[in-house]
Amino acid sequence: MPVIVIILAIVFVLVSLSLRVVKEYDRGVIFFLGKYTGVRGPGLIILIPIFEQMTRVTLRTITMNIPRRRSSPRTMSLSTSPPWRTITSSTRQNR
Repeated sequence: MPVIVIILAIVFVLVSLSLRVVKEYDRGVIFFLGKYTGVRGPGLIILIPIFEQMTRVTLRTITMNIPRRRSSPRTMSLSTSPPWRTITSSTRQNR
């Protein structure tokens, strides 16, 4: 009788380690002994305990607030002209 209880306990632990549920907005990336084997999901995923591992990856877009940077007055200039004075032929004649 105790042998049957031990065997049932081991089977229960192995089954609980092998079942995973992946939600609709997630995917499970499967690794077999550390090597990528594929992507599974959504739904019930059955893994081989000890040999296969699953990493969850979300497909949702994550938005974050990015604080504004304070810029120096030099970089606030929107002008594309160079900071030095340009002399054209029309300004040369007026002098």
